This record gives sequence, C-alpha cells and structure tokens, in this order.
Amino acid sequence: PSAKVSEMGHNASEEIRRMCDNMKCVESHLDLRRQVANRGSKRSIYLPVNLQCAQSLPANTSACQIPKKSTTTGIAVVVTCFNTDQYLDESLQSLVEQTQKPKAVVIVHDGSKEKKALTTSNQIEREGWHVIHKRWTGPTSAKNAAIELVLDLGLEPLGFVFLNAGDRLQSGFIAACESVLEHCPDVGLVSFWADNLHADNRAWINPCPSFPYQWLNNEAVPFSVLRWEAIRQAGYFRGMMSLGYEDWDLFNAILAAGWK
Repeated sequence: PSAKVSEMGHNASEEIRRMCDNMKCVESHLDLRRQVANRGSKRSIYLPVNLQCAQSLPANTSACQIPKKSTTTGIAVVVTCFNTDQYLDESLQSLVEQTQKPKAVVIVHDGSKEKKALTTSNQIEREGWHVIHKRWTGPTSAKNAAIELVLDLGLEPLGFVFLNAGDRLQSGFIAACESVLEHCPDVGLVSFWADNLHADNRAWINPCPSFPYQWLNNEAVPFSVLRWEAIRQAGYFRGMMSLGYEDWDLFNAILAAGWK
C-alpha cells in the first residue's frame, strides 16, 4: 500500500542520515586509523616484488643504498612523441640551449603520424641525435627501447631523463642534475619545481618525494632525472602499467630500493 511504501521510504531516509552523518563518518575514519596505527607495519616495509633484490633483504633491514663507484658521466635525454609532435621543436630547442650538452638524445616517435615530425627527425639525425620510429605500443615500450639504444651505442650515462614532446628545460638543467648525481651518490632520483604553461595555477611545487606519501601521491615531476644504476636495479619500466602510471611505478621502485 502507498502508505506503507511512504513509511518505508521515510525510515530508509532517516537510516541513511544516521549512517552518513558527518560526525559519524569522521569517528569511523578515526577508529579505522587508530586500528591501523596500533597494529604497526606488517607489509609496507617490504620491497616491491619487481625488484631483483626484493627477496634478499629481510623486512627489518635498512635498504639504504651504498652505490658502487662509477665512472659513468652525462645525462641521456629521451623524448617520446605520440601525435604531439607540433610541440617537439620547443623541446629540442631547449636541449640545444643547454650549457652542458646531453650525453645522448633519443627521440621516439611512438605511432606518431605528423609530417612535421618526419622533417624534424631527418634534421636532428643529421646533427647526431638518434630517432626511433615505432608503431604505437605505449610509453613503457618506447622508453625502454630508447634506453636499450643508448646502451647499444656504448654510451652508458650517469642518468636518464624522459620528456614528452613539449616539455622544455631551463638552460642549466643538465648541468645541475648531473652535478647532483655526481656529488650525492646515494641519490637515485632528482625531482624539481616546474611550470605548467597551460594551466591557471602554473607553479608545480611539490614536496620532496618520500615514503609513505609517495605511495599515495606521486610527488616526483614526470620528467625527473633517474640514475642509470637505479633504473637497472628497479628493472626498467614495467609493461603492465597503464598510460601515465609507468613513471610513478618506476619512481616508487627506485625509492623503495633505498635510493634517496
């Protein structure tokens, strides 16, 4: 009967208000977080399973890295393009203007079809930079292919930086990042502040990436500089990660391995 339906609706509405009351939700959250805090860490101090050393370190052992003495130098730059080649010239010009030249530059056209990109590619190949043309297989495959190309050329760098077409670097970028990796051997990732030229809130000023916050929100700039030794230890970019998450995944693996 309609009267019964109305009564049921009223009772349901009151029950929802009781369950979803703001203070009730806050108390539930606080209760859950107290339980988690009191329980202590049981899994979060373990290393990610994709690290080769994950099984060799006990959970209660510090994973702080003591890197091997290395004679590698220079920063290799990888620029990936996927129908964003109209911005490629800006990225390349910022590389030309570096006070310290990159050790290698690789442009990966990952399924890109713009004619302007082909013209630009032919020009930069004549200048000694390297170009890879691939069918669209995703950013993970594109970045790993560029790493392999640099290594196959015998140009083992101190670190890599992965740009998207349109990312522009200040003229002292390469010099500053290489200096950090040279003078701070326990640093595996160099992040920094950035400007978003296409957003109202332009300044991108994130805190220094560190756990446990890095698990929840990626504080590292997508084109952070990664030490090659740290990339190798973390196992490159993982193919299972969807677009945009491959960077975050690798950053986490590097930091979880004990690199600062």
